[in-house]
Amino acid sequence: MLRFAKSLVQSVTGIASEDFDDWVSARSGDEHAAFFSGGFADALSAAAKPDAAGGCTGGRGLVLAWLHQNDDAVTQHLCSKVWPHPPLVHELRSRFIPWAGDVCRFEAGTLAKALGLQEFPALLVLQTLRRGAADAIEWPRGCFFRVHWLRCGRVDERELARELSQLGGQLDAERDQRAAWRQQLQQMQEMNSAFARAMGDTQLRAQRQAAEVEALRDAEAEERPCFAVLCESNYGQEPPNCFEGSFEEALACARSERRLLLVWLFDDGAESDSLSQAVLSGEVFGAFVAEYF
Repeated sequence: MLRFAKSLVQSVTGIASEDFDDWVSARSGDEHAAFFSGGFADALSAAAKPDAAGGCTGGRGLVLAWLHQNDDAVTQHLCSKVWPHPPLVHELRSRFIPWAGDVCRFEAGTLAKALGLQEFPALLVLQTLRRGAADAIEWPRGCFFRVHWLRCGRVDERELARELSQLGGQLDAERDQRAAWRQQLQQMQEMNSAFARAMGDTQLRAQRQAAEVEALRDAEAEERPCFAVLCESNYGQEPPNCFEGSFEEALACARSERRLLLVWLFDDGAESDSLSQAVLSGEVFGAFVAEYF
């Protein structure tokens, strides 16, 4: 009695979206993909949610919408042949949100008018979009989607399953490509950051080395006037006549005068002391150096 009363009410007011599961099962008896129990805007929102946020389609944003009008032979074909078709059931459960609406009711009727549809039943494959996307349709307010596929009247279950599979595969390939691009971009950004850090470290090391060289030059410039005093104090004799300036200046002077450059590298060891006393401070060696160096 209750089922009869509900059927009578539906024949007058139309079928509510949350009642389509039972309505199809009563006419088919076979297993079919469950229709979304809620309004059109909620179906779009559920399709766009990633699985981690409670979605069930991987965030693909795909909705198969069925706009119903009359309980006729075409609708009976949908219920008995199309919705129970196993490949279609698998595809809908994997990548789509199925939603059904009766155009005799306000929501589905307004959606049909917004899309300019006059022939029913109508099946539409929709994909949610962001605000401002190209060719986006806004309905209801704040909800954006595009129509990928539309068929009015009778539809073959194998054709529908094939269309959904091809479309889902194409969109998945595009999504995977975008993910690969994002990953490559992230890797390039990480490489750029690492290169920038390496360049910064290299520049810092170069600055430190330059500062060390400059410090050594300053130390040499300060210590050079003390050489004569140290030589006379250590060896009790006058120091050899040495060029007063840096190595670079001595090299430039020798090049300009086309003379050889004699370099004396000494330390505090016994061999250095012996060389200083026996050779470098001698008159013969001093005359030889003054002549050729």
